[in-house]
Amino acid sequence: MGNFFDNFYQALSSYPSLQSVFSVYDVLVNFIFSVLFIIPLVMVYKKTHKGVTYNQVFSHTMFVMAVTVSIVMMIIGSNIARAFSLVGALSIIRFRTAIKDSRDTGYIFASMATGMACGTGMYLVGATFSILFSLLMLGLNYFRVGEKIMVDKLLKVNSRNDDDADSKINTVIQKYVESAAIIHSEYNNTEAGVLYTYVISTEKDDRSFDLIKELQSISSVEKATIFYNDQRIEL
Repeated sequence: MGNFFDNFYQALSSYPSLQSVFSVYDVLVNFIFSVLFIIPLVMVYKKTHKGVTYNQVFSHTMFVMAVTVSIVMMIIGSNIARAFSLVGALSIIRFRTAIKDSRDTGYIFASMATGMACGTGMYLVGATFSILFSLLMLGLNYFRVGEKIMVDKLLKVNSRNDDDADSKINTVIQKYVESAAIIHSEYNNTEAGVLYTYVISTEKDDRSFDLIKELQSISSVEKATIFYNDQRIEL
């Protein structure tokens, strides 16, 4: 039985015409450092992003691309033929339907890296990368890496044209949210009303229902609506 596993390991780590110069240790080191070095970029991106278009998925894609490119560079090395083959492989992948989730692109790139590793005889590199990549994606999803504590939402308020309406609405909004900024206002001549659109930031366990309820208790407010932005889902 011992000879069987020795022969199997030898088959994984060698190829009839090519010999891998990297070990499992090399793959592990490159993978870990790629993850560590990309963490500051993800944190800065999350901290400095403004507006309601932030998506946690993009942060995960940054991890995916970093670790995948590090493995691809190991596979290519100084081999010009492999470099040109990578360019050719990328050029033939075309999609008529736009990919909405950026992680899908990362998975495609990771699949290519695994296939290149197998095609060049670096079986241990491909197997180790596949396992580490799977663990990374499970960890990112489980620990919710890149997820904002504060959630950005859109608030729309329909109000009749009243002198005190603006101040009353702003007072109620400031009571329930961490920050708010008006991005659009529209006056309706036929109904003598005004539509206000705000970007508001609240904690995940907020009181959005209480905010809507109190806004609609204002005599001049006819309707209040909140649009939620789930960072994990791309619509």
